[in-house]
Amino acid sequence: EKSRAAESLLALAADAEKRFWMGPALDARLAALAVLEATHAASARDYREQIAAGARQHGYGWVLARLQASPGPAP
Repeated sequence: EKSRAAESLLALAADAEKRFWMGPALDARLAALAVLEATHAASARDYREQIAAGARQHGYGWVLARLQASPGPAP
C-alpha cells in the first residue's frame, strides 16, 4: 500500500510539473520521499538529491529547509 502511495504522489507531482506548478510539485515529491524513507527504499537517498537539485534550480528555499530539517534515515 505504501508503494502505491508513493506512486500516486509521484504522478501528482508529474502532473503539477506539466502545469508549471513547481511549488505543489515539489511538495508532492517531498511527501513521496517521506514514504520512500519510511519504507527504507534504496532509491530514497538519490531521490532526496534530485529534489534538492530541483529546488535549487527553481529557487525553492523552503524545500531545501524541509530537507535539512528531516535528514532521512541513517544509512
